[in-house]
Amino acid sequence: MRLRPAAGWDDPQFDPPPRFQAIERRLASLALDAWQSGGQAWVPGFDANSLVISDFRDAGVIDSIGAPVAAAFGLRPGMTIGGDGIMAELRAVCDLIALRSEPVPFEGSIVGPHRAVVLVRGVGLPIAAEGAGDCARIQVVVNWREVLDRAATALLRREILASLQVPGPNHPISEPFSVQKP
Repeated sequence: MRLRPAAGWDDPQFDPPPRFQAIERRLASLALDAWQSGGQAWVPGFDANSLVISDFRDAGVIDSIGAPVAAAFGLRPGMTIGGDGIMAELRAVCDLIALRSEPVPFEGSIVGPHRAVVLVRGVGLPIAAEGAGDCARIQVVVNWREVLDRAATALLRREILASLQVPGPNHPISEPFSVQKP
């Protein structure tokens, strides 16, 4: 039995599969792409996950902040950045942008308000002043996920295993659909 060769790219009857585009889903990457294509200015559409920092070369003051970010991290306009947690991450982003006026991606883990570990990912975008090429403010686009710490994870694992324990011989399994005779 002789096999026929498979149709190739040069075969006129061959219809190649459609090309799939990779769609970037990470918020920081989407913001960076929009910043690069939008003339390296303020990136609209990320307001809920953004905060704007002015005076970043010195104190670093939060000018505006999206409501979800403010609620998740306890931040508000007028606060100066620095210290620990998310504020330390923001200070590091500002320091790097002050050195080189370029976007700075960042990610890290911090301890959140309820002892939970918060995984943070974002990008700091330098925003030029009107009519000037110098960076005047920084737009930070951030997203996060809250995960349990090790102790809470161990406790949850023990509770789940205890709830899945099969009853022993002293604890017969009750059958909800069986008819019990009096």
